[in-house]
Amino acid sequence: MIVYKTTNITTGKMYIGSTSRTFKKAIDDGYLGSSEDLQKDINKLGPDKFLFEVIERCKSLTHARERERHYHDLNDVAKSDMYYNKKHGHFGATGHKYSGDQSRNLSKAQKGIKRKPTTCKLLSNKQKGIIPTELSKAKQRLAKAKKCVREAKCIRKRGNSWSLRLRIYGSDVDYTYGPSHNFESVRQSLRDHMRPVIKMYEEDVKRMETDKMIENLDNEITIIPYTKPVLSQKGFTANRSRKHTYIAQYASDRFGKMKLDYLGVFDSKFAARLAVLKHWNRVEKIDYKNSELMDQNIEFFKQLK
Repeated sequence: MIVYKTTNITTGKMYIGSTSRTFKKAIDDGYLGSSEDLQKDINKLGPDKFLFEVIERCKSLTHARERERHYHDLNDVAKSDMYYNKKHGHFGATGHKYSGDQSRNLSKAQKGIKRKPTTCKLLSNKQKGIIPTELSKAKQRLAKAKKCVREAKCIRKRGNSWSLRLRIYGSDVDYTYGPSHNFESVRQSLRDHMRPVIKMYEEDVKRMETDKMIENLDNEITIIPYTKPVLSQKGFTANRSRKHTYIAQYASDRFGKMKLDYLGVFDSKFAARLAVLKHWNRVEKIDYKNSELMDQNIEFFKQLK
């Protein structure tokens, strides 16, 4: 088992792969790689224009696949024009993105194809027990709202009148239009009704994505040991007068009394926390890169008395 590199002598373009063959077996078989683009160039230029060399010998095929992925990541082959490789690793497709034409062609090819009952059953079993997150629900809600406006399937004609049924935040809303209206006027009314709803859905998705980013950042918090009382509050509180905004504040124990410093209003928790952290660094004269905000409660100061 080997990890190999095939080089196009004419253009300098390379291909890194792995195989269960030995070097002698690969030479005897005329094996130079499995890439389609590489094979096209071999058929066009001939195998004499390519150099086949061993990068590393491995004891097992699994180890060879792992080392192949290592060399892919090391040279960032998927993003480089000097490599035939379009993905990282033997099986995965990390780093490869389809072009616009490729995506459209794949979409057209999949249209009208019905899945086998066994395939549908396997997909159904795979999804069982998975509870969607609030962010996933918000994205699905937004996608359905846009699809409703685009396809206008929620418009029904009942006798001489028209009916429009919308689902907003899980509640059904019905509108009825008289004989003086036609399909286009009802469709325009649908657009007018859904425009603010879609805007609210988009704001929900954006806010939840921001909260998720903050949670990921919180997992990376490191606390620097400190001998004296340090900042022990979350650094923000919800602004009741204005929704989805947060007030940044700094709590400190001065001469036995707790004092809160107001630092401003921000659109996200992350921005409010960052303002508090920077203020803390200025007050305590701590290097910004070596300090973090401690998530405890403001009651910490009261317990000191």
